[in-house]
Amino acid sequence: MKKYIDMAVRRLVYIYISILPWIIFRKELLFNTEEKKIMPVKTAGNTDYFLYGKAAFTIVVGILLFILLFVEITVFHEKLLDFKTRRDRILFGCMGIYIVCTVMSTILADYKKTALSGGVNSCEGMWVLLLYPVLFLAAKFVFEMDRHKESKNLKQQQAAAEKWSSLEWIVLIQAVILWVLSVIELLYQPVVQLATGHETQSPYVNMISLSFPSPAYCAGYIVLLAPFCMYFMVKADSLLRSVMWSVLTVTTVTACFLTRATAGFYLVIAEGVGFAVYAVVWCKPQTWKMPAVKAVSVAAVIGVVLLTNMAAGGKIGSAVAASAVNGTTPVHKSEYYKVKEIQVQDNTVTITGEENALICRLNEQQNIIFTDENRNVLDVSSENNSIYFPEPYETVSAGFENNALWLDLGYKGRIRFYIAGGKFYPMAADGSLIRDISSGMSKENTRFDSIITGRGYIWRKTVPVLKNTVLFGHGAGTFAFYFKQFDYAGLLNSQGEVDLMIDRPHSWYLQMACSQGIFCMMAVVALIAMVCVSGIKRFTSKKPELKKGAIDMAAVTAIIAFCIFEGITDGSVSVNPLLWVVLGGLTGR
Repeated sequence: MKKYIDMAVRRLVYIYISILPWIIFRKELLFNTEEKKIMPVKTAGNTDYFLYGKAAFTIVVGILLFILLFVEITVFHEKLLDFKTRRDRILFGCMGIYIVCTVMSTILADYKKTALSGGVNSCEGMWVLLLYPVLFLAAKFVFEMDRHKESKNLKQQQAAAEKWSSLEWIVLIQAVILWVLSVIELLYQPVVQLATGHETQSPYVNMISLSFPSPAYCAGYIVLLAPFCMYFMVKADSLLRSVMWSVLTVTTVTACFLTRATAGFYLVIAEGVGFAVYAVVWCKPQTWKMPAVKAVSVAAVIGVVLLTNMAAGGKIGSAVAASAVNGTTPVHKSEYYKVKEIQVQDNTVTITGEENALICRLNEQQNIIFTDENRNVLDVSSENNSIYFPEPYETVSAGFENNALWLDLGYKGRIRFYIAGGKFYPMAADGSLIRDISSGMSKENTRFDSIITGRGYIWRKTVPVLKNTVLFGHGAGTFAFYFKQFDYAGLLNSQGEVDLMIDRPHSWYLQMACSQGIFCMMAVVALIAMVCVSGIKRFTSKKPELKKGAIDMAAVTAIIAFCIFEGITDGSVSVNPLLWVVLGGLTGR
């Protein structure tokens, strides 16, 4: 009976990590009553293809694994954690803190519906978050079983090195699917349009995201996958394996470049450099297996990539260039009116710049008078339904549309103010009115707001939110309720537009600290550090041979690179579960 339970756990884990990244499932998701409080009034929800299916799959597999592991512990007395070892005691403590903080943050949340589901734009609610430790323990159990099975005696260990391992098959499947989908999207049409049968609007022009919510998550997935491709390429000792893994390593790295994610670009390159150092310095050239075949294969594949680049109209080359220099759209024109503050007081809109101010005032006849900070009336001109301003406001233009005044200050987007009853009301692009557009905090140290495509601004304004989340957080998916939205001046200078909702902190660590608590975030960081340190100690304890040991290096490299990547990217159910599986697998080693 036990062997069937063991087999079920193993196959579930392997099936899960093989299928999860590629799930595309159409689902109409509606905002709940809590989310509607901060969402535009004309928006009922969105059509999801990337998150709901992955979240549902995670919950189903997680519950099945929980039941199977419960049977392993209670019926067969299996020890998933050895409390005699300090490492496992620390792991147990970290996971305990994570679980308690996640549950209590949901119980104490002001927005419980959102915390349970994770929200329409996340689907990573309490139930998904609680199942991540289950995935960790299941992967740990599976890889411990595999390690014990392969280490019974020397003959079996040697045989295991010569045959195709389960891990190698899984990485092979992932790399092949990634390669095929990348070619389809590069030369034919976006994968989502192919899967859904109709065109979908995407803000990520020329950025490959495949079956992930955005190119960033696709790049994060490749950051996790690439070290294992590199490991199997270095390890390959036959013609078939050498050629195959050389091809898949190059195509996997190329796919990362196609996402145009700058962080992914440099992290994948760093992973490649790390494995090159490993192969040359640690393993020594005399221990290599079929180096000439690997070199010729890599060179040939690079040649094919270059030819494909020509066939695709230079898309790969432009993607590489954009990734390397973070080729993002600027938030403003070369000449613009730099805004420091925007205030609305009944019949007056005051836009304060660095050296002066532009004031829009409604008079008693409901006409708009434009003045400077000293109330001097500006000599404006009108042409083609637009209003133009004299120096020093020559970069500003204005106009009227649907009973609203719009102002173009030279940023990507305009700002709008609805006029009614002799008063101005800030208005979103969809016509909904906004109550408060003030910054809500000090404007000191704002010079870094635009760094990393505006993330500096979001991080700076997220830090004050954390003063109330030391022990427990506000609940999963609730970040948007506590972040100061509609800060016109801050949004213009960091994002270039005001018609957007900041619903995530764009950092997995800040996300955890806000939703599950700072203690929870620290516990997860400690767990990751413990696992990586153990892996590094095993890898460096003695000089490994080419056939064994380097898998620990591959896993540690993938985890560290991904955790660096997560510093500027939110956690997502589309890729974060894979991190927990890799963590558990490395622990099981």
